[in-house]
Amino acid sequence: MNLSLFNNNGFTLAQTSQRKSAIRFSIWIFMATVTMLFAAFTSALIVRQGQGNWDLFRFPAIFNFSTIFIVFSSVTMQWAYLSFQKQKTKEVWMAAGITLFAGLVFAFSQISGWNTLYDSGIKLSGNASHSFLFLISGAHLLHLIGGVVLLIFFIVRFSVTPSFSDKITIYSCTVIWHFLTALWVYLFLFLKYYCAA
Repeated sequence: MNLSLFNNNGFTLAQTSQRKSAIRFSIWIFMATVTMLFAAFTSALIVRQGQGNWDLFRFPAIFNFSTIFIVFSSVTMQWAYLSFQKQKTKEVWMAAGITLFAGLVFAFSQISGWNTLYDSGIKLSGNASHSFLFLISGAHLLHLIGGVVLLIFFIVRFSVTPSFSDKITIYSCTVIWHFLTALWVYLFLFLKYYCAA
């Protein structure tokens, strides 16, 4: 048997290529679907705002903090990806761990921001502007949690079997993380423009 036809994971090179292509295609479908979802949300917000009875309110300062953290996490995610490409195990560990930590800080910061809004009378069942903020930021957080789960999967898998042969998992984590970061920056600025006093 010609072992050169197999990679370190036991897949043939053809199977590996097909798997990578399928995963990359799935990622693009995911990003296109999420983009259309949030385009629908933001379009609906603009239409509803134009109908009047739209309350402007003060954004919690912690949303600025959470935005800084998710941008920082995107930088460290890229660091993890580049370190993986260079096969630097310790740097992959460090960068992926920092990214996971920053992602969790972002999530808890968002929840803290919601609590601050709730305490000030801004509720999901209140004015339409309140509802849209919770809906849009909540939907984004749910997608980010999916990214966190994928990153944890990579970290655990890399811990059990520190192999640099399967690049598709770290690639998937990186692309999705950058996408969700860019999406939040857009949503943050959008919500600040249409909802902040």
